[in-house]
Amino acid sequence: MRYATLLFLIALPVLAQTASAPRTELEIGAARETLSGGLPDWRSRYLLLEHRGPERQVFYGGWRDTERYRLRDGELHGGAWLPLSPAMQLQLEAGASDSHRVLARDYGLLGIQVEPAAGWGLSAGWRRSRYDAGNTRVIHLGAERYLGNERFAYTLFGGGPDGAATVSSHRLQWNHYYGERDWFGLSIAAGRETEHGGAGSFITSRVSNATLAGRHRLAQAWSLSWEAGRQRQGELYTRSGLRLGLRHEF
Repeated sequence: MRYATLLFLIALPVLAQTASAPRTELEIGAARETLSGGLPDWRSRYLLLEHRGPERQVFYGGWRDTERYRLRDGELHGGAWLPLSPAMQLQLEAGASDSHRVLARDYGLLGIQVEPAAGWGLSAGWRRSRYDAGNTRVIHLGAERYLGNERFAYTLFGGGPDGAATVSSHRLQWNHYYGERDWFGLSIAAGRETEHGGAGSFITSRVSNATLAGRHRLAQAWSLSWEAGRQRQGELYTRSGLRLGLRHEF
């Protein structure tokens, strides 16, 4: 579920937002994760650009540079949230890596979010990724509930490599909003997940994850985003890490 981290940070306020003045935000950040068993650390840097239009449109794109298993990859991606009606939004996203040693060669994502009633949200999505070792697919189904300043959500993920059995995982989330764009929250996940191991093969194992994340205004146009988490990847390793990002609003 790590692939969805930045997407999750973008998507949190999509259904909740109303028509407002356009704004553009730029975020730059870095992450480091320590692995058990003497395995080398994972590192990444990223740049994320996001523009919100006056009628709930969201356009975003970014770049990230990663190092995993002593293999380095770069990736570009872009996407949009497009309103289909006052209660429905469509998401389109695509990305590609020119090196694709660990990351996908390219991927496409299609999603939809619906607000069936005030304070409720339903979502569904499909992602297709191409690696040198083969192709993978992931679908997700989710539901969320807003109660005052609190958000509660559940997401079911299912997928795996082509030709292999589908494995599933589950994620529970809670977020507390204390400002227009300020929040912190907790995410807990468990299940089975397939990962590209960087050696031309896919690895499926039982995973469990706990992550704390947040975004906090530092000044009128500056915010800090952060994420701290720990994931156990079966008997392979346990990964603990921290991500920090600085965001500027134009």
